[in-house]
Amino acid sequence: MTEPHDRKHSRKSRVYGLVAAAGTAAVATAVSLAYYFGAFDSWTRERIQADEVCRNLNDKQSAADIFNSALPPSSHYDLRERFSTDTGWRYRINCGVDDGDNRLLSLTAHTFTAPSQKVWEDELLPPLKGKATYFDAGVRGVSTPGVAGIYVPCYRSGRKDALPNTDLNVYALAVEPLQGSDKENRQQLIDLALDFAHTAHKQADCDRPSKLPDRVTAPDV
Repeated sequence: MTEPHDRKHSRKSRVYGLVAAAGTAAVATAVSLAYYFGAFDSWTRERIQADEVCRNLNDKQSAADIFNSALPPSSHYDLRERFSTDTGWRYRINCGVDDGDNRLLSLTAHTFTAPSQKVWEDELLPPLKGKATYFDAGVRGVSTPGVAGIYVPCYRSGRKDALPNTDLNVYALAVEPLQGSDKENRQQLIDLALDFAHTAHKQADCDRPSKLPDRVTAPDV
């Protein structure tokens, strides 16, 4: 007469075992996700201060805010600058943000000559991965979630210390993916490129109007 009871007990044990196993798996998954997103990291993310931002960015506080919200988290950041600021076609500046081991983001401006906007976009900008959208800045602006580039008018044709049709190629490149949405990333890269472009146009002693606005809203995709 005890057999039915034993069968029920055995069935309940199997059910409880399955529930316990499922619960353990859920906990393990949650712990793994927490670890992946940094809940157990022993270090804290470094905050980049405005006075640490590269000198060729005008709005240093806005740039610092972008770096702190968009860059992959790291316990240490290095901001490095390179200059070649002779007037004429030799002008080139760069601002890079590293995490100590790898480059995370790079801002570049340099003079160039190109026969067309298509050549500029295809050959002088970093590869445009993802959907490209265009905005009004300089001759032309283009953005993806990983790069924003601006073709900026610079020297008048025939200037003695510059090659004919010399202009500025300015871009902000996320070497490592940024942390926001695609739209947020586009906007932040456009903001950085536009700020850098204003500085480059003045610093390179350009004599053509820059056609650079103070602000650009990232186009909807």
